Amino acid sequence: MKKKIKNRSKDKRADVEGRKIYETFAELARLQELYNADKAAYQKMAMEWDMEDRRKRKAMLQNYSFRSLGEGMVLVQQNQMGWNKPRFLLDEINKTGVEFMDDSLQLRTIQLEDINWQSMKGLPEGATSMARSLSGYYPVLITKYERGCAEVIWTLNPDGMYYMDEDGFGMETGEEGVEVKLIGYIDRNGTVVRKFNCYK
Repeated sequence: MKKKIKNRSKDKRADVEGRKIYETFAELARLQELYNADKAAYQKMAMEWDMEDRRKRKAMLQNYSFRSLGEGMVLVQQNQMGWNKPRFLLDEINKTGVEFMDDSLQLRTIQLEDINWQSMKGLPEGATSMARSLSGYYPVLITKYERGCAEVIWTLNPDGMYYMDEDGFGMETGEEGVEVKLIGYIDRNGTVVRKFNCYK
């Protein structure tokens, strides 16, 4: 059984924000499902919106996608620089949501105290700096939920092949080419319940 670290309680403001996040993206998910299933019905509905609403919804449909994580949890991904970044977690059972990563690619539900710094001894400064700044610039993967928890694989430094172009040039070697990942576990609120440890 996984040992939980100190719980950080949510205040009323966070609950209100969580409901707002859920309602916004739950509606967007329904619109996306309708658009994919019946474009004519979607266009008929869109005629009832004013131009500004139509523009905003179209932009969001183009930039966001949804992935089921099981157990009533949904990941909202945003396309940034050609990569799908994990922006929000939606809890369909409790009708709430949380911002997992902001639009500057900084992780929002993870704090410095959630990292086992001892496991990072001897790492290149670049990787350590990414952890200190809680940066999600490189891939961050949230796996399926099981018993209320999901594994998060947070890449601090990708392997050298990440930098290769389509012709096979640009592969990094040396310290820059060593893959460094942190692995931890979060609950349905995105709160860390098992500290992030480094795996090289």
